[in-house]
Amino acid sequence: MNHVPGHFIDNYLLYALPSDLAEGAFLDFSEFLLNEVTKRKVEYLILDYSAYQIMDKTEFLRCRSLVNKVELMGVKVINHGLNAGVVSVLVDLVDDFGGMQFTGSLSTALTLVGDNAKF
Repeated sequence: MNHVPGHFIDNYLLYALPSDLAEGAFLDFSEFLLNEVTKRKVEYLILDYSAYQIMDKTEFLRCRSLVNKVELMGVKVINHGLNAGVVSVLVDLVDDFGGMQFTGSLSTALTLVGDNAKF
């Protein structure tokens, strides 16, 4: 699978999550992303979900598993780009968003990173 490079700036990495990937392709992307986080030694990973027009509970749990893996590596994850339709469905399907941080826009995510940056 070919991977689109993320944007690496200062202490964060920004990646758009590809939607509609089969399980094997998603696991391949996850492994690639974990390697990128390790290689770049980032403090933050901003995940962009704007490619998702729909998301079911299985896809959400798959994404959540990726977030958990990244956080276990000591990297803070900020999720952004969920559209209103996806949010409405997820609120009905998912019981617990436990600890996941979401923002409504990329600019808010970047502000969070900037506010917490080490200088």
